[in-house]
Amino acid sequence: MVALLTKLKWRLWKGGYAQDKKRIIVLVVGLIYALPALVGLGIGLPVLSWFEPLIAMPVLVTLGAVGLLLWAVVPIASFGLDDTLAPSKFAQFPVRAKQLQPGLFAAAFVSVPVLCTVIGVLIMIVAAILAIFTGTGNWLAVALTPFDFAAGLALCVLLPRALMTATSVGGVSRRRREVGGLLFAVVLLVAIYGVQIFFTAEAERLSGMDIPQAVQRIGLIAGWTPLGAPFAIPFRIALGDYLGALGAVVITAAALVACWLWWRHSLERTLVTGITDQGGGAAKRLTGSFIPRFYPTSALGAVAARSLRYWFRDKRYLMSLAMMPIIGVVMVVLGTLQGMPFMAFFAPVMVAWTAVALTDDFGYDGPATWVNITAGLDHRANLTGRSLAALTLLAPLAVLFSIAAAIVSRRPDLIWPVVGASLGLLGTMLGIAAVLAPALPYPVKAPGASAFSGGTSGAGASAFLGAFASMFGLFIPLIPAGVLYALGFALWPWMLWIAPLVALATGYLMMRLGWHFGAKLLARREPEVFDKVRAWAK
Repeated sequence: MVALLTKLKWRLWKGGYAQDKKRIIVLVVGLIYALPALVGLGIGLPVLSWFEPLIAMPVLVTLGAVGLLLWAVVPIASFGLDDTLAPSKFAQFPVRAKQLQPGLFAAAFVSVPVLCTVIGVLIMIVAAILAIFTGTGNWLAVALTPFDFAAGLALCVLLPRALMTATSVGGVSRRRREVGGLLFAVVLLVAIYGVQIFFTAEAERLSGMDIPQAVQRIGLIAGWTPLGAPFAIPFRIALGDYLGALGAVVITAAALVACWLWWRHSLERTLVTGITDQGGGAAKRLTGSFIPRFYPTSALGAVAARSLRYWFRDKRYLMSLAMMPIIGVVMVVLGTLQGMPFMAFFAPVMVAWTAVALTDDFGYDGPATWVNITAGLDHRANLTGRSLAALTLLAPLAVLFSIAAAIVSRRPDLIWPVVGASLGLLGTMLGIAAVLAPALPYPVKAPGASAFSGGTSGAGASAFLGAFASMFGLFIPLIPAGVLYALGFALWPWMLWIAPLVALATGYLMMRLGWHFGAKLLARREPEVFDKVRAWAK
């Protein structure tokens, strides 16, 4: 089975490049970026190991941990990078996961990224042996180095396959893949900020060290994680820390076994459900999604209800909706822990900035845009309904984060000023989006598509202009309110009661103007808008 699957992967890999010349171009461009890095590692690491072996050891551990982390994150963030031997394709054959797993593991090495990783690990092995030989001369550590680094390489291959099989391939519906990828991204973001919070004190300690001490400290920390443990084993033996080396061996073995068993469990589930269509059931369960009762029974309410459902069902919307409160909470927490409570006030600004997704709402609509055209939907109701759906989700969050920011900063007197400013920002952004949506439409990725896939050529200029207009147009209308806020903080505190009213009025006025001029623009350009955004709906 190992030889069969490896040979099959090789033939499919060659056939893919023979049929699609674009893949060759991508390969060449990737090699242009990868080869200088490999050459730099091939020269820099041995030189560092020869002249500074005690510095090279923690550098190699940290480098290995970072490489393993990238292997865990990048494939999950990019669905469909390599699906030539997807486990679901074997669901119709009488084969078990236990039989497939060794072959799929060996076939994974028939890949340009994995081969580049193998070359990088070989360079690291040479550098590690050189560092140990010139540093301590421990022959046991030298002899074990290739095996320990090979364990790290095995984790580089196993970890992403276990994650992808569990979340994005096999007989899993697109909805389930998207939710799985979203949950992984959320967990990853929480973990990143959690590590940042946890290591705040560690960063202060590192700032008081010189560079060699800081590098050794970072390598020590990385070596006690499953990502860096396999690369730390030979160095701990070389330095005489046999107990620490044993601990690293236990961590590495546990990580390998856990990844292997998790992958096998996901393979077994995929082989059973790989030919089952699970998409329809998920869609039916979502038809009862929460729709507010205050929505009017008109075209406006229909558009708002459909848009609200899109926010919850479409990963491209759901990602921004899920990330925004997490980032807001992190800002509040970081501001509290680091003694900078003013950071919490950026949380409600993030809520307003989330509405930037509506600047290309027609691109996310896809075929629904054509339904609007053929049904003769009122253009003002079309734009107003989208804004109403966004307000339903974002306005309560803006108020919540405004109150939290004022409480965290121990300035409850700022609750009203911050609430007014955040809602004014949100209304202004929605008004700008109502005009930019029909003025600068561009195609977006298809639902469930890889974030790094092609198919949206020509979108760059419109996307850049839209982001530029949103960034600067968001604050320009609020300049009068900003002046009142500045005077209130600097001279006359009573102005802090008036400034929020000006901000709210500005946001409301911008929404009304956006609906008015956006509706006129959409009436004139509706077929053209659909033609631009229908790239993935063809």
